[in-house]
Amino acid sequence: MKKIDSFTNCYSLSKTLRFKLIPVGETKKNFELNNMLEKDEQRAELYTKAKKLIDSYHRFYIDSVLSVIPSYKGFDDFISEMRNYAELYSKSDRNKDALKKSEESMRKFIAKSLQSGENYKYLNKKELINKILPEYLESVGDEEGLQIIGEFVGFSTYFTGFFSNRENMYSAEEKSTAISYRCINENLPRFLDNVKVFINSDISVFLADKLKKLNEDFHGVYGTKVEDLFSVDYFPFVLSQTGIEKYNSIIGGYTNTDGNKIQGLNEYINLYNQHISKSNKETKKIPKLKPLYKQILSERESISFIPEKFDSDDELLEAVNAFFKERKEVSSIAESLKKINELFSKISSFDLDGIFVKNGLELTAVSNGAFNYWGAVQDGWNREYDSLNKKNDTQAYIEKRSKVFKNIESFSLADIQRYAESDELCSWIKDEIEKKCSAVTEAYSVAQSLLESPYSSSKKLYANDEAVAKIKDALDAVKALERTMKLLLGTGKEYGKDEVFYGEFLIHYERLCEVDGLYDKVRNYMTRKPFSTDKIKLNFDNPQFLGGWDRNKETDYSAVLMRKDGQYYVAVMDRGYKKSFENIPDVNNGEAVYEKVIYKLLPGPNKMLPKVFFSKKGIETFNPPEDILKKYELGTHKTGDSFNLKDCHNLIDFFKSAIAVHPDWSQFDFDFSDTA
Repeated sequence: MKKIDSFTNCYSLSKTLRFKLIPVGETKKNFELNNMLEKDEQRAELYTKAKKLIDSYHRFYIDSVLSVIPSYKGFDDFISEMRNYAELYSKSDRNKDALKKSEESMRKFIAKSLQSGENYKYLNKKELINKILPEYLESVGDEEGLQIIGEFVGFSTYFTGFFSNRENMYSAEEKSTAISYRCINENLPRFLDNVKVFINSDISVFLADKLKKLNEDFHGVYGTKVEDLFSVDYFPFVLSQTGIEKYNSIIGGYTNTDGNKIQGLNEYINLYNQHISKSNKETKKIPKLKPLYKQILSERESISFIPEKFDSDDELLEAVNAFFKERKEVSSIAESLKKINELFSKISSFDLDGIFVKNGLELTAVSNGAFNYWGAVQDGWNREYDSLNKKNDTQAYIEKRSKVFKNIESFSLADIQRYAESDELCSWIKDEIEKKCSAVTEAYSVAQSLLESPYSSSKKLYANDEAVAKIKDALDAVKALERTMKLLLGTGKEYGKDEVFYGEFLIHYERLCEVDGLYDKVRNYMTRKPFSTDKIKLNFDNPQFLGGWDRNKETDYSAVLMRKDGQYYVAVMDRGYKKSFENIPDVNNGEAVYEKVIYKLLPGPNKMLPKVFFSKKGIETFNPPEDILKKYELGTHKTGDSFNLKDCHNLIDFFKSAIAVHPDWSQFDFDFSDTA
């Protein structure tokens, strides 16, 4: 088996069957003569660039709304809810239902604010392409962008699917693709964790001189005192990407306009912790602060070394190598491995009540790995539950116990050891991490010379089994380490987390997570077909092209359906000849000719028939009996308490008679079944 085969056939896949159109007769010659495909090919080439321009406007729009969130209606209620959430979050006996309800309320405010923006109603309409985006690009001086979008004016249907996808960002639902979810479900808990760490660790006392320097460095850049960032009421200022960047800069540092690196809080905390480790082992370390997640649509900026798709073997190799190397504001994978090993080598010294494993697949994997039995923890928990309750063997009791267990979101390492009646958990975790780190180091060293040099083999990269194996093994090793570390991620919202552990853990875990997007792009490149399968959307200068087959819409859609000798054909009409097929002879003199298919569709007859026959014009034309109209309004033809079979039959009989005299529908010689 080729190494590349292990990239494929991993999951089931649904496919849509499509049929091929083959130009016949003079069709191809006419297309070439009139350059009918050139504009469509050009638009296809510009489509990816156009999507990026649309996203740039989305980023601008999102940031412009979230940056002035206090000006939106309902902000006072939002602040009140946020304070209520912070209070709930700070308690050891958290009310999960109350937290979820509070999150839902805050998400709704964020989503409603985003949907209240001046141009929101145009974000998935033609006005975005025809007016809003050109005005925005002109304001930022993007002449090239203006030319690209100009090619799509009048062709906004090109982006129908893309518009729908982007619309999901503005939802209030509990979905990871939504802006409101990123703000409330992901960033708010991190923000509150940092507030707690800053206050409880007395950072302002231990790092007083450093804070003074930080405030001097940041003064005039952001106009905010460092201490201000770590109060609950500051959260509205970190909803936007601009606010997130400012916040993360104070935590992680930044490079000023002179090119000088300004150290952030975490670097000062790291230096302080190193100092006390050497001088006073009894002094508690200060936990590192957690950077907030970037706002939706901003993720790619942190992994800009990964292109939209790879266009060459060398581009792929460079990207994979860049992942392993040190880059601006991120350490190399080798350095991360060193820190990860250091962290997990002393895992037993951390507060095991403050390190968590999520209940479900993660708990099963830990139980299986550490204790050689997937149910070791659940069995121990069941024993404790039985001892605290009146155990019985009824199905109802067993189901209730199972439900209570499943409702537990996560277990601490201390609880896991207690329920499994074993103290081997920390040793197993340490050994697993050490093995996975060694595997990454070894796999990268094997692939390093391939990744660091221009690709020179005569074989295409995807056909070079040895090269594919090296790349895949290196990425797989990182993915394996990522999966093992993920076991200790918990939900991220547990009370009593060991912030010293998680402050360090999350930095390195999120560095490893960059591999996910890279892995997908590498797999797509390696498994693509050796011939081009690129498709372009055909419009033939008509944005409504092939929008349907209805007889009344033939000229709008520039196409008719033909039939000859049992085969079907599509006739494409050029701009000046859209009425060519309106009047065609109905005789063939015995010759084999193309027949025009006359097609008529009644979409949703239960809505279409009343719309046609009971409209003002329909009543004048078809004269429905007053009794029929009255009963229709009362709804006696519908299922329900007021349903009357006779009224239903009378309505159907009227529709039959009206169809029989309708100028279009009467031509189809419908043969209806008996009304009864």
